[in-house]
Amino acid sequence: MLASLGGSALVIGVDRLDYSKGLKQRMAAFATFLERSPQAARARVTMLQITPKSRSEVPEYARMQRELEEEVGRINGKHGDVDWTPLRYINKSMSHSASPDFNRMSRIGLVTPLRDGMNLVANGVLVLSQFAAPLRSSPAP
Repeated sequence: MLASLGGSALVIGVDRLDYSKGLKQRMAAFATFLERSPQAARARVTMLQITPKSRSEVPEYARMQRELEEEVGRINGKHGDVDWTPLRYINKSMSHSASPDFNRMSRIGLVTPLRDGMNLVANGVLVLSQFAAPLRSSPAP
């Protein structure tokens, strides 16, 4: 994967397929970045969104998966080129051993839930939404 990036910075998001994660909004924000900063983004930034399936037997979640896949296609069709795919989308579970490798490869981590906690350890730069509150093991004082 590192070789396929061709030197571009990797932005990574890892979230289960769920409405609370803000995946549609995250992809829209990345598309806006590509539109507003085409020279800065072009072949210099690649986003990887890993989204393990969740509740795929529920029609609403199947529709959300389809909508995300269509949005990825639109973004890549509009902004990509033969030598650069701006948005990579993986809709399956990854092995636990692969996760640290992806995190080490990435320059930026995206944690942008609409309403959710945050329970991760990260190195480097994180882009957090205002709703990515750290989870507490005990009630706040």
